[in-house]
Amino acid sequence: MSVYREPVDWLCQSIDSILHQTFSDFEFIIICDDPSYTEGLTLLRKYSEQDSRIVLLINEKNIGLTKSLNRGVKIAKGDYIARMDADDVSDLQRLSVQYEFMEKNPQIAVCGTGRQILNEEKLSKKTYNTYTDSNDIKSVFVLRSAFTHPTVMIRRSVFDDGYLYDESYICAQDYDLWERLLEKGYVLANIDRPLLRYRMSGIQVSKNKKMLQVSSAKRIRKNFLSSMDITLTEEELDVLVLPFMRNVEINREDIKKYIRLLEYLQTQMKRKEWFHSQAYQVEAIRFAINLALKSRNKLFCLWDILCSSLATISSLRKNTNYYYNRL
Repeated sequence: MSVYREPVDWLCQSIDSILHQTFSDFEFIIICDDPSYTEGLTLLRKYSEQDSRIVLLINEKNIGLTKSLNRGVKIAKGDYIARMDADDVSDLQRLSVQYEFMEKNPQIAVCGTGRQILNEEKLSKKTYNTYTDSNDIKSVFVLRSAFTHPTVMIRRSVFDDGYLYDESYICAQDYDLWERLLEKGYVLANIDRPLLRYRMSGIQVSKNKKMLQVSSAKRIRKNFLSSMDITLTEEELDVLVLPFMRNVEINREDIKKYIRLLEYLQTQMKRKEWFHSQAYQVEAIRFAINLALKSRNKLFCLWDILCSSLATISSLRKNTNYYYNRL
């Protein structure tokens, strides 16, 4: 877990949720990435003195999340490495459930879980589960990551094989790691249980960081598609990440371009044995609808989506349930 100026009360909740896990045989590596964070350091040192399982590392200067994670990975001793963020809260059975799953499924390299949203100290009743099958995860990857990073448990052997976080990424380092693992044939999975309370806060992501995330996502998706000999222009890559752009005015032509691109990608990926059309179509329709809802011509845009080859009965039914459950 890397710490960088998270509020102390959030930090306490996060640390306590790990220290009180039902599975207790672990080392808890905490990296403080801001040596000037006096209040946070005082708290971390206090926890470290009280619990011998804590391994506290203090960076000499701010080096960023990616390098901090690699620093922690390199000194970790366990067979499995679980991620945690300093502002989230783990279910007390999280490590136990993931450990048992990984022990029973030695072919799995990475295991994530579902999540619940923690917003302004209020826990949403809505759970966000995700794809459990590795082929589904790979099929939707060009649209989004099927993992919530602080839920994952990674087999130590993955890092021993040389797959550390790429330090050229300031953010989206997890998305890049999943891309490289999927490309090399590693099996990734999720447990269909919300084992993390994922904090959503307006102070967490700046506009500049959001643009950096989008830029990184473009680069990663380009690499993923290139591994399948699929090449997109820069303009097409811009269209692909359009749902994640902030303060962009969407028109009907944008929706048509987006749909045509997703239909083209579906046609290309259908050649792969692992490709699951249903998972891809569900996500494609969901992103297209979200994009259409940003447009002034919502009804016309929604009509264009309904007329596309992506709008199968299954994808429409699942998205109807998705939006209904979030009302």
